[in-house]
Amino acid sequence: MVDKLKVLQIVGYKNSGKTTLITNLITLLREEGFQVATLKHHGHGGVPLGFSMTDSEKYRRGGAILSGVEGDGVLQLSSDSWNLEKMISIYEIMEVDILLIEGFKREDFEKVFVVKQEGDLSLLPTLSKVVAVISPFQITKNLKAPCFYLSEMDVFYTWIKQKFGEENTLSE
Repeated sequence: MVDKLKVLQIVGYKNSGKTTLITNLITLLREEGFQVATLKHHGHGGVPLGFSMTDSEKYRRGGAILSGVEGDGVLQLSSDSWNLEKMISIYEIMEVDILLIEGFKREDFEKVFVVKQEGDLSLLPTLSKVVAVISPFQITKNLKAPCFYLSEMDVFYTWIKQKFGEENTLSE
């Protein structure tokens, strides 16, 4: 376990490859001995499926500051006052080494920006702490972060292992 939870955001537009990247990173980082967790922003508007019209939601609407339900290993929590900081604190309790966050573009954690098409680059100036860009094409724009090509993801995976390996000391 590491001393402090490391957070890495994976951001980009819908269908840019974020979920595939996160799935691959989970495998890679677990093989390196890290306890990895994920958190996804439901960016499609509305409440994610599975919570409306439940007893837990009725409790929340009735005034509970936090309402949860567990079943078959799945825990769902509902609150009127969620923010990313509170959600991350739950992951810290679970002794996670690395939290991979999909979305929450406006938050201020280190980010990997996944690009699908050139128009996606318009998002780049609005993002903070971009540490890497993944793209299927050459980006001619002067980037402050390294750019990795989709056709050479092994280079990115080597880079990410070094990044977390340098920042963290795992205890046995």
